[in-house]
Amino acid sequence: NLSGSDLSGSNLRGSDLSGAKNLPSQQAYMQEYFEHDRRGFIVYKTFGGQYPSPDTWRIEAGAVIEEVVNPDRCTDCGSGVNVATLEWVKRNMPSGDIWKCRIAWKDAPGIVVPYMTDGKIRAERVELIEVVPR
Repeated sequence: NLSGSDLSGSNLRGSDLSGAKNLPSQQAYMQEYFEHDRRGFIVYKTFGGQYPSPDTWRIEAGAVIEEVVNPDRCTDCGSGVNVATLEWVKRNMPSGDIWKCRIAWKDAPGIVVPYMTDGKIRAERVELIEVVPR
């Protein structure tokens, strides 16, 4: 029973959470923290800031970028296309262009919401929509 526990900064790797209650639902988290349109969830990503983008990614409106996603929800930052809420991006990524993106409904099974997220998630496929002002 972890109710009331503050697990921020905890490493839950290898934990057996079978039967655990009140763990955040990925679906509920996405509905609460991300807007959506008729085509999918709206998310945000920066480029040109902390890490270089893979050479295979085209950074332009309409492009779809892909990466194998780490499915482990106990891993806060793993492989995949890392995206976040606009508030998280503005707070944590002080440089680089901010892109408004979409995770299409058909790609929703490739979304991973880490248990201890503070606004960042990852996905297998993300469509770039447009650059937004900081």
